[in-house]
Amino acid sequence: MFRIKEADIQDFLWLDKTESNFFNSSNSEYARYEKIMKMYPENNYIIFLACYKNSNIGYIAGEKNSSELHVYNLLILNEYRNKGYGERLLDFYINFNSNIKTVFVELRESNLKALNLYLDKGFVKYNNRKNYYSHPNEDAILMKLTSKI
Repeated sequence: MFRIKEADIQDFLWLDKTESNFFNSSNSEYARYEKIMKMYPENNYIIFLACYKNSNIGYIAGEKNSSELHVYNLLILNEYRNKGYGERLLDFYINFNSNIKTVFVELRESNLKALNLYLDKGFVKYNNRKNYYSHPNEDAILMKLTSKI
């Protein structure tokens, strides 16, 4: 029933709409997956979709640079949260490539569920960025996981 698949060009509309709805922003501000997916696989982006039955229920997106993996977004639709899907998607993302030595993520200071998920996975805080986020203004917590399993 639950599966993870790599995103392809047909998925960009769902990705853009989902991200725009989640962040309550105009499509022009967050509509970027079409461009990313058109350049995929020539760019370093890596995007996986979480699927339940035959529907997309979330995604994780980031970029691979050498032995580093950067997580830009991890999103699970509200009705599927707290069921372990985000954790399974993150585990898959971290372990899909054996060349990865360090995984980086930044998140809003108020995002305690995400913070606890990353701490549970062994990530450590290594820095903060003051007033990094807007709408509302908020600090970012920078975290990393080194010597991944």
